Amino acid sequence: MNRSMIVPAVVLTGFFVCLTLPANPSVPAVLKHPLVAYLACPALLLLLLRKNPLHNGIGIGNWKKGLWLSLLASIAVLCACFLFARVPAMQAAYSPARWGSGDIETILLGEWNRAGALAGWEFLFRGFLLFPLYEYIGPAANLIQATLCAVTHIHKPMLELYGSLPFALLLGYLARRSESIWYGVYIHWLLGFSLEAYIALGHKRWLPFF
Repeated sequence: MNRSMIVPAVVLTGFFVCLTLPANPSVPAVLKHPLVAYLACPALLLLLLRKNPLHNGIGIGNWKKGLWLSLLASIAVLCACFLFARVPAMQAAYSPARWGSGDIETILLGEWNRAGALAGWEFLFRGFLLFPLYEYIGPAANLIQATLCAVTHIHKPMLELYGSLPFALLLGYLARRSESIWYGVYIHWLLGFSLEAYIALGHKRWLPFF
């Protein structure tokens, strides 16, 4: 094997191990939490390889560029989710009971859990996988991580499955340009939050043209 491919091969192997870890029934529940399976385990593997996790997007990165790109991405996400929320398949998949309850504490707890899960998800794809691969194969690394990310959406509604590839490419671009995963965590959270909020408000007839 070419020496330049040793680290990517190990990274990809670790990626698939971490991806399948939560689905393994023999694994203790605490190890199935996204922050453990998708963030802590990959970060530990990087440390064992004598790699600094901060160089894989855990740091704050270029915050000025990150905030500016996040602002542009936020506008696109809010507009796209308003359209997606009108699709019956998306409404059937994303109408959580906590929104109907009207309980602010329940809603906030749900969003907190969502943010934690997405932090692990973003590090797995846009940190642990993307950054090392980019050092060896350049921009093609973004397509690889986006494709693998899209594959994990195979059980989702068709619109989400098709949309997951360009969205993952966007998040990969954002991570590379800002040198951090945290702006992608925010954008990914905003996608889920705004989609469910639009659906909930639309059901209550509080949104025009819905």
